[in-house]
Amino acid sequence: MKIRITLVFLFFYQVLLAQNPTISGAAGATQAGMAGIGTALANEWAIFNNIGALSAYTEVLPSAMLAFENRFGIKALNSYHFSVVSPLAFSGVGGLTFNRFGDKYFNQTQVGIGYSHQISSVSVGAKINYFQIAVDDQIGITQGARGNVLLELGGMAQLSKKWAVGIYGYNFTQSKLKVLDAGEDRIPVILKAGVSYQPIEKIFLSIETEKNIDYPATFRAGLNYQVHKYFYVRTGISTEPFFSAFGIGFHPKDLAFDYALSNQTALGWVHQISLRYALRKLRLCQENVD
Repeated sequence: MKIRITLVFLFFYQVLLAQNPTISGAAGATQAGMAGIGTALANEWAIFNNIGALSAYTEVLPSAMLAFENRFGIKALNSYHFSVVSPLAFSGVGGLTFNRFGDKYFNQTQVGIGYSHQISSVSVGAKINYFQIAVDDQIGITQGARGNVLLELGGMAQLSKKWAVGIYGYNFTQSKLKVLDAGEDRIPVILKAGVSYQPIEKIFLSIETEKNIDYPATFRAGLNYQVHKYFYVRTGISTEPFFSAFGIGFHPKDLAFDYALSNQTALGWVHQISLRYALRKLRLCQENVD
């Protein structure tokens, strides 16, 4: 009986390792409210969603960001994201990230450092992560923590005032996790490409595709509309699996609060909340030093 339970446990978490949407490009309720759109979107959350788009955001300030996601009301599927980003004195934008998914029995933790630089209308970036997975099935068959280093690369090109394209790749190094006496577990290799269109300042539209090399391609479409100086509403749809998403945002001055809600009919609701605070005083100190 214990062996059967363990086999089910291992199968379930192999699926989580391969399809966990919080591994790459899913942080921030702004993106989540548009069904995960983020490849051709330049904002502070690009440190998670497309490192190459980070320096394309011309209004970036030293900022701290925090996001929390609950999937289907299951505590074991909670995700946490934390980051700090800042323009650098010598040029470009840099940042540190921390992601954690799961509970004490199974969790994925990722710590990264990234840098993005803009050349003319093209922004490019790279991020190095240390990815770790830890399993404790309380039976003693599975192993403990295993980790490896992997690389993210991305870019975004501003084709005009209204059009932009972005590309992003997660785990370009095709890093794997060693398993004692059982070979290796592959960390997902994920590729994304997106196009955004902003007909007027208050409306942002985007479509993108994502391909995990082990699964069918996913397609997304999203809309962000600024209804007031400080208020935003969002919506989006995604395939494979199909779900719809909605979101709101409140961005007064240096503080930004965003909430996203999506639904997968077979599984239930997904909630994500994110906060961003701009450390404007730090920027002023940097300018005084310069």
